[in-house]
Order: sequence, then C-alpha cells, then structure tokens
Amino acid sequence: MYLAVGATLTFFTANVLEEVFFRGMLQTRLEALFGRWPGILLAALLFAWLHLPTHGQGSLPLTLGVIVAFQGFFGLFTGYLWSRYRNLWAPIAAHTAMNTLPLLLM
Repeated sequence: MYLAVGATLTFFTANVLEEVFFRGMLQTRLEALFGRWPGILLAALLFAWLHLPTHGQGSLPLTLGVIVAFQGFFGLFTGYLWSRYRNLWAPIAAHTAMNTLPLLLM
C-alpha cells in the first residue's frame, strides 16, 4: 500500500510536474530565445541543478560530477524527446520509467 501511494505521489510531483515545468514551460522559452540545442542544454543543466540537494552525496566535486552525468544526461534525453515530438507524454513516460525502475529492482 505504501509503495503504491509513494509511486503515485512521485508520478504526479516528479514525473508530471517536473516535465511540465522543465520541458513544457522552461525549455520551450529557452529554445525560443537561444535556439533548439542551447535551450535543451540550459534546461538540462537547470534540471540537474534542481536535483543537487536530493541526490548529492560526498564531496562537492564528486556530487556535481554525478549530478551532471546522470541528471544532466537524462535532462538532455527528455529535452530531446520534447523538442522532437512536442508531446509531454514522451518525457513523462521516460521520467516515470527512470523513477520506477529502482522500485521494481527492490
């Protein structure tokens, strides 16, 4: 029961709301201002930066490296999905899969 509630809350707060904000709102405006790939890159870096407080462990350089490598790459991937298809369900589905996979491995 707790797992189902947690997964549902995560779906709406992280998967849906983060993608609506970072891709649908922020990236769209950044693309209009700076172009497609600079917009994707800036939104991905801001997405990674958002995860710093919750995903950070160890020294600052290590934490920054891990956050940029994992969250930044994932932000580039979901940013590309949004840019290519202009359908928020594609990055939401990817985000849901990424957040659900660890639960399935437990």
